[in-house]
Amino acid sequence: MGREPAVRAWYRDWVLLGALLSVFVADQATKGLVRLWMVEGEAIPAEGLLRLQYVVNRGSAFGLFQGQTLFLIVASVGGVVLLAFFYRRHAHLSLLLRLGVGLILGGALGNLVDRLLLGGVTDFIAVGWWPNFNLADSSILMGMAATAMALLRPASAPPKGGPSDGRVTDELLMESLQGEPSVSCAEEPGGLTRQ
Repeated sequence: MGREPAVRAWYRDWVLLGALLSVFVADQATKGLVRLWMVEGEAIPAEGLLRLQYVVNRGSAFGLFQGQTLFLIVASVGGVVLLAFFYRRHAHLSLLLRLGVGLILGGALGNLVDRLLLGGVTDFIAVGWWPNFNLADSSILMGMAATAMALLRPASAPPKGGPSDGRVTDELLMESLQGEPSVSCAEEPGGLTRQ
């Protein structure tokens, strides 16, 4: 009798939530400071390998799909929904996979908020010839790398008879209550002994 994968409660996963909220708050705070203290196009320092340069990206990563804000909003929402579905339906999520999903979701939501409220994403990190980016972009990339590493490495088997995170599910509890006891006891003159 096959068991359906357990549905995960994302709001109880402190690894996922911690990563998601940390990235989202840091991303929105840094973008807000850039918009408050810099003028669009300004760079500090004016030249150099690593600079702060305020630009508004009305496209996707690397400047693709310029002016396609509605398409990018729909694609972002679709990506977040698919990632949330993957998280909820995956039976055994490793720590690395949960961290990766949290980093991706935090970054995706950070950029989605910019698109919805501002019509474009605030980018401010400039490194050499590379297109400008922000903390959300970095988080998405790190999350994708962590997720890929977690999915590509050999899976460790969950503990016998239970989920990988140590939770006792309702199904496991019912099976243990209905099954035969694995240890029986017999009364001896000196007390109970295991058989």
